[in-house]
Amino acid sequence: MRAAGLSQQELDKTIAQAIAKRIEHPLFGYFRPWNFDYKTALQELVQRKKDQLLHYELIGESGPDHDKHFTVEVLLNGSPVGQGSGSSKKRAEQAAAEAAIEKLFPNEL
Repeated sequence: MRAAGLSQQELDKTIAQAIAKRIEHPLFGYFRPWNFDYKTALQELVQRKKDQLLHYELIGESGPDHDKHFTVEVLLNGSPVGQGSGSSKKRAEQAAAEAAIEKLFPNEL
């Protein structure tokens, strides 16, 4: 049985993506692909309510140019909801978004 408007190939891809997001490992429980986009996931979760504003703010930068370390805070409507760090601003933003999801939307991903 095919979902309305989807080809078999599109349906197969959609199912595969859904399964990939929730793979259970017997020792580690559920995990996500290494390239899971936490920023997009957070944006989608937050947009369930109207007039929500997410903002990422660089709050720290340390280390020499060849080995920088960044710390980012994510704010929801001006209030801090997550903080993360990483070797690039992008990685720090992803870590902050992951922390925010764990705090605001536990067990939703």
